[in-house]
Amino acid sequence: ERRVKSKPGAKHPTPSVTTAPGVECSDSSVDSSTTTSTSDKIAVYDHYIDITDTFPDINIIDIYKEMSSSLDYVCNSSPTDSLLDYDSSPTGGTPEPDLSVVPLSPTLSTTCGPLFNQLEANRLSELLNAALVFSTNRAGSNNPVPDPTRRRVSLALTYDDVYKVMGHALEAKVISCVQLCQQLSPFGDICDNDRISLIKYGCYDMFCARALTVYDRDRDYWTHSMDNDESCIVTLKQVFPHLRERYGHLFQTLCREVDSDSVVLDLLTVIILFNSDRPMLVHRDLVKFQQNIYMYLLRRYLLLKYSTECEAEYKYQTLMKCLRELNVLGVKHREYIEFTDARKIRQTLLVEIFDLKPSITE
Repeated sequence: ERRVKSKPGAKHPTPSVTTAPGVECSDSSVDSSTTTSTSDKIAVYDHYIDITDTFPDINIIDIYKEMSSSLDYVCNSSPTDSLLDYDSSPTGGTPEPDLSVVPLSPTLSTTCGPLFNQLEANRLSELLNAALVFSTNRAGSNNPVPDPTRRRVSLALTYDDVYKVMGHALEAKVISCVQLCQQLSPFGDICDNDRISLIKYGCYDMFCARALTVYDRDRDYWTHSMDNDESCIVTLKQVFPHLRERYGHLFQTLCREVDSDSVVLDLLTVIILFNSDRPMLVHRDLVKFQQNIYMYLLRRYLLLKYSTECEAEYKYQTLMKCLRELNVLGVKHREYIEFTDARKIRQTLLVEIFDLKPSITE
């Protein structure tokens, strides 16, 4: 018990009462209009007032350790284990999370060591290794990317040329996106239905983001690889005739903010992938959980890259705003794509992804 002395006859200071919105104080003994002097507040009390010891002694070190262990469990365990109750073990019990630690990547250990812990670095290393499929399979084959200085460059002049070039480039990126997803452990933790929906409705946005590597921001065109010896130029106006200005502004901003940083681009790719707003998802919470982890890693990486927290946060918020705009434009552009005659598209995979049908002609 805590005891406080009070001087007989002295006026006790009126306690300050703060009530939550919508809650009324029913204690009529408290008069908020009563005022006391400074001498009353510091008077020496002669009798004792019992005050209940409401808050026990707390060791802040123990709380920090408990929070750290909880965060490690969340980051390293399967999101399915933590958010869904299910039985997948042979004995009928709940499977224990795999807490084994993967060796830290030497590059990340040296570069990001002061800011990333072991679990964060493991997740980032997994992504960067998986994203290598975009650099080794740019043309949709297993052949390495050829020297661009030895390529023949042509210009898409007709819409048939545009369909051919964009269909080839998009199919190659979709295949690479599937290969990327197959190497990401979080992607394997979600059900088959959600995997299909994420790829089907997110592949075009991922394609737009990955195409920044071949986009000329000064002249507003892409140079897509067709094979080992030829590339073709497609302009912004040819690809987005209805949304040219908005897409042009978006690509200009993304090129500036990404600044040719492959780590940022890879993180943006998976943030686009794990979009819980995609149609026909069953476990949206799981998808959102994984997206939040990669958004957290992007924020931490930007904090490491830039000198001040203010600049890093500005970059992060700008990139998130760009992804929201990309999602909105992607939905609108998909509506235009769905009117495309399926007979003009040679790639069966794209016909299925965009639900294309042959146009009816008289």
